[in-house]
Amino acid sequence: MLSKLKQGNTICDPTAGDGKFIHALVQQYVDAEGSISISMLKKLYLIEKESYFLNQFRESFFDSFGINFPESNIFNTDIIQNNPDLQFDCIVGNPPWANFTDLEDSLKEELKPFFVSIGLVKNLKNVLLGGSRIDIAALILYTVFAKNTKSGSKCGFFLPISLFLNDGASDSFRNYRVGNTDFSLDKIHDFGDLEVFKGVGTRFCFATFTISQKSKYPIDYYIQSNNVWIKQFAAPIGSTNSPLIIKPDNLASSFYIKKIDLDFWQQPRQGINTCGANDVFIVEKYPEYINPDFVYPLVTTKLLQGKVSTPEKFIILPYHKNGKPLSLNELKNANLFEYFLLHQDRLKNRKGVLINSVIKKGFWWALIGIGPYSFSPIKIIWASFGSKNFSPKILSTWQKQEWQANQAMQAFIPANNFHDAERIRDDFYSLGIENHLKDQKMEGTMNWAQPGRIKRFLNIKQTKQELLFA
Repeated sequence: MLSKLKQGNTICDPTAGDGKFIHALVQQYVDAEGSISISMLKKLYLIEKESYFLNQFRESFFDSFGINFPESNIFNTDIIQNNPDLQFDCIVGNPPWANFTDLEDSLKEELKPFFVSIGLVKNLKNVLLGGSRIDIAALILYTVFAKNTKSGSKCGFFLPISLFLNDGASDSFRNYRVGNTDFSLDKIHDFGDLEVFKGVGTRFCFATFTISQKSKYPIDYYIQSNNVWIKQFAAPIGSTNSPLIIKPDNLASSFYIKKIDLDFWQQPRQGINTCGANDVFIVEKYPEYINPDFVYPLVTTKLLQGKVSTPEKFIILPYHKNGKPLSLNELKNANLFEYFLLHQDRLKNRKGVLINSVIKKGFWWALIGIGPYSFSPIKIIWASFGSKNFSPKILSTWQKQEWQANQAMQAFIPANNFHDAERIRDDFYSLGIENHLKDQKMEGTMNWAQPGRIKRFLNIKQTKQELLFA
């Protein structure tokens, strides 16, 4: 960035805080040139909504350099809600990292329209559902790229690595296009487990972008290891907005993969979600007092590891085999009503947009993640959360009841017969899917082998072989 400043480029930190980036850049300039010029300072800009931090910057800047920073280049405003609409040659910064869902309710209401208008989500409903997991940093970058850059602008930011490696909400950010303007992902420096910001446990990187260019894959991807940057290469899986995989070489052949053919109904699924009511639906001993038609064996870690072969836990599902919840009368006829009535208040007060939409229809005994696929006679099931190994296991039934996956801990693909299940499981192994998962650097995390990540390796009603970054 120092070379850009020497060349006369304008440089802005759009979420400046107390101005550490600009302060450090000026110090580098002084060390190189020996003095400060007003013309140089007028190339630098700070944008920050908290006046307290800007006052800190003014004081520390004067104490360090004996000169006041130009007030005309300091903007006390919110970059999202009240953007100054100035364009710069270079932008650098460390925007706040927080999922939309973790923001205060008042701030959520303020920001919802901006997620939609900037193109990160299609509508307000999506903000409330899957889009609620998108990071506020994505909104800041899209806003800055749309309003504060020009063709060819160079940008660099410290960002959560999840924007590039996680499925789901981050997909929209990885369109790398805001309005009618493309921006290229040029390079990533992944700090791994290195602690750069004290007290920050989020895994992060420094990513660089160029405005009005398209990404050219694979990109250079550097990983910090024992204070050395190890150069590797990265490209998205499948579509261009998919998560990156990381390889030690940039040979095109290393980014090819033959995908596994599945019918549409066999899409990978998460397990059943009780929405915070595990103690109501899940029991450790077989509940003799419950109608056995609605008691199912629940998959556990030990079962997947082969350490046990019989259920350690059971889940009570007041559902038909077609995935529809029992009606009130059916609940009573099945001798389940008295049991659930004991927990009525608890079940009615569960939180979440999806479960509340079902509760409002009168089915307060319902769960999330249940459909006809839940009652498929055979499942290929695996540990999807926190694991470092991908070892799919075929399960059929236990005492004529279908095994059920446990929330986000496990995921599965339904099958109608053992032959098809064995084909899918064998393909997972023969195609080295575990190695491809490890290329995404998600071992041991909550995103290890979730359905969206596995879906990248599947041809849903398709049969062609694809180039992963085509």
